[in-house]
Order: sequence, then structure tokens, then C-alpha cells
Amino acid sequence: MYTIINKVSFLTIKSVPINLLLIILTTYHQSNLADSSSVVDFATCSAYFFNATKISPLHEYEELFQLGGNAADRVQSLSGSADVMREIGDASNSMMGLIGRDFRRFSELEERYEVPCLELISTESSIK
Repeated sequence: MYTIINKVSFLTIKSVPINLLLIILTTYHQSNLADSSSVVDFATCSAYFFNATKISPLHEYEELFQLGGNAADRVQSLSGSADVMREIGDASNSMMGLIGRDFRRFSELEERYEVPCLELISTESSIK
């Protein structure tokens, strides 16, 4: 979709009705979000939020814990698997491996997971 939009000339875009242009851009954004959700799934996001509670200030702890719980609930509802905690644990182990289990490097995980996970959770909340 991105390639198609890049190849469309400015004059063509000016002649497209605004409603159609908005539909195209919305579809493009949703397909990008779907692509990012394949990189970060609910198990990964649950692990990220639960790990973030370990370094968070007290006033952020409850919200991060709630986000992790919401993502874990979503893993359960999507997979119906009894191994939800294993899935989250595997994601957490992978994540911790990326930073060598050194929480002083947690900012690397924030850069990688915070925005996509917040988008995934907020998109899920808006769908309900």
C-alpha cells in the first residue's frame, strides 16, 4: 500500500475526494498496526508491562500491572490455552535475554516495546 501511495502524484491526490483519501490512509494505518501486532503480541506486551513494574516508580506500578493483566487476559481469550503463563514467561525470558538480564538497560526494551504495546492495548480497548 505504501508503495502505491508513494507513486501517486500530488495532482492525483488533489483530485481524490477527501473521504476516499481518509479511507485509504486509515486502511494503510490499520495494516501497519496489524504488521506491528504480529511483532508484538499480547503475551509479549504482558511480559513487557509486568517487567516494567519491576523498575517503575510506585505511582506507575498499578497502571503497568493492570496493563500486563489485561494483555494476559487477552492471551487467554485468544488462545484458550492453559499455558498462558508459559507464553508470557517465554516472552519475558526472550526480552530479558535482549538486555542481558540487566534492568539498567531496560530503556532498550522501552524503545522497542512501549509504543507498539500501548497501541496494541489501546486498539484492543477501542474495539471492545
